[in-house]
Amino acid sequence: MIFKIVSTSIFSIFIFLITTQAHSQGDGLPYYVEAEHARLAADYGKAIPLYDRAIEKEPQNTKYQLNRCSCYTGATRFAEAIDCLEDILANNADDILIIEQLATLYSALGNRQKAIVYYENIAALDSTTDGKLAAYLNIVQNLFWEHRIPDSKTYIEAALEITPNQFDLLYLQGVTSNYIKDFSEALEPLKAVIAALDSKNPNPDLAKYYYEIGYTYYHLGEYKKADSFFDFAKDISPYDKLIEILSVDYQYDIALAYYNIYLYGKSEEILTQILFREPKHEKAKKLQEELDKLRNTDKTRISRLEQDMGVGFDDNTEARDKAQLYAKLAMYRYENSLFEKAIEAAEKSLEADPYNYTIVFIQSMAQFQLGNFEDAPYLLEVMSKAPKVPVPIKQRCYFALGVIYNEKGDYKEAYNAFRKSSYSQVFAHASTAAVQDLKKSL
Repeated sequence: MIFKIVSTSIFSIFIFLITTQAHSQGDGLPYYVEAEHARLAADYGKAIPLYDRAIEKEPQNTKYQLNRCSCYTGATRFAEAIDCLEDILANNADDILIIEQLATLYSALGNRQKAIVYYENIAALDSTTDGKLAAYLNIVQNLFWEHRIPDSKTYIEAALEITPNQFDLLYLQGVTSNYIKDFSEALEPLKAVIAALDSKNPNPDLAKYYYEIGYTYYHLGEYKKADSFFDFAKDISPYDKLIEILSVDYQYDIALAYYNIYLYGKSEEILTQILFREPKHEKAKKLQEELDKLRNTDKTRISRLEQDMGVGFDDNTEARDKAQLYAKLAMYRYENSLFEKAIEAAEKSLEADPYNYTIVFIQSMAQFQLGNFEDAPYLLEVMSKAPKVPVPIKQRCYFALGVIYNEKGDYKEAYNAFRKSSYSQVFAHASTAAVQDLKKSL
C-alpha cells in the first residue's frame, strides 16, 4: 500500500515538472518518443533504457531526466528515483518542485531526517505563504513520527507567525508543550482551540482536543476543570483508558507499585496528589501512614544494630544469622537514604544468603537511587531469569527493571520490561500507565 500511495503522490508532481520544463527537439527525440509510449503503458523496464539513450544524445535535457526518474518511481525502485532526482538537483539547486519530490520520497521511505532537511530547504526558498506553511507542517509531521516532539516547537512557532490563529497549529503547540511538561504554556493555545469548537455537541472527532486540555488542567492541579473536559472524551477510545489512568483509584495502584519496589519518594509524591484530590481516600491514607512510619522511625536503631553486630560477631556466628542481621541493617540504612552503606550491608547479607529476594531488591534500588544505572539492573535481570524464582517475584523484577531502564533512557528495554510486569495484579496499572507514556518515546 505504501508503494501505491508514494507512487501516486510522486507522479502528480512529476507530471507538473515534466509539463513545465523547456522542450527541445534534438537527437534524443526518437528514443524519447518511444520511451514515452512505454512509460504511459507502465512498461518501465522498457522505458528506462530508452530514456538513457535519449539522455546520451541530449545530456542537458531535464525533461528526459525527469521522465526517467518517474519511471523509477512507477517501478517502485525508489532508491534509484532518489539518485535520479538528486543528480538533476545538483544543477537545479533552487528547483522547489524537485526538492519537494525528494522530501516526499525520503519521508515515505522512513528517512525522516533527510526529508526534514529538504523541507527546510523548501521553507527557505518558497516565497509563498502556503508553500512555507506546508513545509513547516511537513517538518512537524516528520518530527512527530520520529518522536522528536520537543524539536517541533521551533517550526510550530515559525508557522504560527505566518498564520497566528491556525487551528491545527494551536493544537500542536499545546501538545508539544504538554509533552515537555510546560503545562502553563500549553494552556493558552488549547483554550483557543476549545473556543473554536462547539462544546455543547462534542463528537469522537473532537475528543482529542478535550482530552488534551483536560490533561493540561490535570497537571496544573485544577482537577475539577480537568474533569469537566474529560467528560467529553471519557467514553471515547483511546481517551477513555488514558483518562482512567488519571483517576484517583488508578493512581493509588501506581503509588502502591512504587512502594513495593521501595521507591518511597515516588510513592509519596503520587499519594500527596491523591489526598489533595480526595482527602478521605482510605487506601491512600493507610499507605501514607506506612510511609510516615518509615520516615519517623528511630534513627538510632542503625547505630545500635551496628554496635551489637560489632560486639556479637565471631567466627562461630552462623552464616544464616549474619545474613539476617546484615539484611536488617541494609533495610534500615536504605529507609534512611544511606544508600551506599545499604549496598555494603546488602552485599554481606547476600554473600551468606544469595536467595534473599528482598535484599537483592534493596541493593538494586539503592544503586538506582545513586544514579548507577549500569549496575542497578544486573541482579534484577539475573533474578528475573532464574528458573526457581516465583512468578510474582519475577514480575516485581520486571517492573523495577522498567523503571530503571526508563530513567536510563533505554526506552525499548523499559517498554519490554513493563509489558512483562503488566500481567501482575499488583503492577498491572502502573505498568500500563508506563507503557502508554513510553509510546511517546518509541
